[in-house]
Amino acid sequence: MKPKPSAAYVGVSSFEQNTEAQETALREYVQRRGWILHKIYRNEGISGTKANRPALDELLRDSRR
Repeated sequence: MKPKPSAAYVGVSSFEQNTEAQETALREYVQRRGWILHKIYRNEGISGTKANRPALDELLRDSRR
């Protein structure tokens, strides 16, 4: 079976935080399933309550293609 391409989205609401733990968990998840991680989309310092989150917007645009 051909490996599935995948993407991941991570985000933190302040610049004092980082996405490292999220990325590690998602990379392990993808690897266990035998998928190929195409790209990680990151928002740092942007609250999840904001309507405009650039990396999430990019992920949604890319997934529509």
